[in-house]
Amino acid sequence: MSKNRFAGMANNMKKAVEKSDLQVSKKTKDNLIEIEILNIENPPFHDRYSVDIGSIKTLAEDISIHGLINPISVRRLDAGKYQRIAGYRRIEAHKLLGKTTIKAIVFETDSDIDVIELMFSENYHRENPSEYDVVIFHLEALSYMLEKEDDELKSIISKARKVEQGSLKTDDHDLLSQIDLVKELLLKTKIFSSVNSFYQRMTNTLALHPSLIQAMQSKQIYYSIAVELNKAQNSDKTENEINEFLLSSIKENYSVSEAKLSVSIFVKPSTTKDSLEVKKIDLKYKIKQLIKKIDALDSVELDKLDTYLSSYKS
Repeated sequence: MSKNRFAGMANNMKKAVEKSDLQVSKKTKDNLIEIEILNIENPPFHDRYSVDIGSIKTLAEDISIHGLINPISVRRLDAGKYQRIAGYRRIEAHKLLGKTTIKAIVFETDSDIDVIELMFSENYHRENPSEYDVVIFHLEALSYMLEKEDDELKSIISKARKVEQGSLKTDDHDLLSQIDLVKELLLKTKIFSSVNSFYQRMTNTLALHPSLIQAMQSKQIYYSIAVELNKAQNSDKTENEINEFLLSSIKENYSVSEAKLSVSIFVKPSTTKDSLEVKKIDLKYKIKQLIKKIDALDSVELDKLDTYLSSYKS
C-alpha cells in the first residue's frame, strides 16, 4: 500500500477546493493578513488525534531560520476571532518560538461542509495520516454536522448504508436530510467510494484493540494487517496473552497472509496446525525469519552455519 495514498487523494481535493465557493478575504492585495494567535479558536471537533511533538520542534527550528513559508488557513468569526481550518503544527511551532502573531489566509464562509472539505484537504495534503485518523476525522465531522454522538451517529450511518443498498425505504424527512449530509461529506473528501465502504471501515476500525490503534497511528502497520491481527480477540486467551501476542506481531512486519496464519495458530493451535497448507505457510514464514537472522550474522557465524548445512546435506 502506498504511503502517499491519502496525500495523493487530498492533493486532488485541494485543486477542487480552489474552485469552490469559498471566498478569500480581499482586505490585502496578497490575500494574507497577520493575526493574533490568541484570537484563533480550534475547530468545534477534533480534526487530528496523533501529533508528533518532535515534528513540531523541527518545524519551529525551520521557521526560525526560513520564516513561515506556508500561511495557515482560518475562517473569520465574529468579534475579531478566527477558527482554525489548517495549520495546527504551524501555530504550535510559533508558540514554541514565542511569537504572538502568524500569517493567515482568511476565508469568508458560513458553510460548515465547505470548511470541513478545506480542512481535510489542507491537513492531508501536507501530512500522511494514519488510516485510523482518517476514519475518526470523518466521524468527528459527521458528529458535529448532525449533532449526534456514538450510537445515534452509527445508527444514521447504518441506515444511510441500507438506503444506498436499497434494503431500507423511508419517508422520514429528518432521516433523509441526515443521510444527505453523510453522502455529501463522503463526496467532498473523496476517500470512500460509498457509504457502505465507509461503514465497513468504520465498524472494523472502532473494533480494533488499543495496541493496534496505537500501531496504526505510529505507521507501524496498515489497516488490512490490523484487521487480521484483531481477530486474536476472538480467542479464549486472557487479555494479557492477547496484548502480548499483538505487540509481538506488530514488530514482525507481517503480510496479510502471515498475519492471518499467526492469528489462526494463536486462536486454535491444535486444530490449525493439522492443515497441510497452514504448515506450508508456517514453514515459509519461519524460513523468511531465518533469512533475516542470517543477514545479521558475522563471518565467523556464517562459516559455522555453512559447515552445519554442508554436513546436513551429506
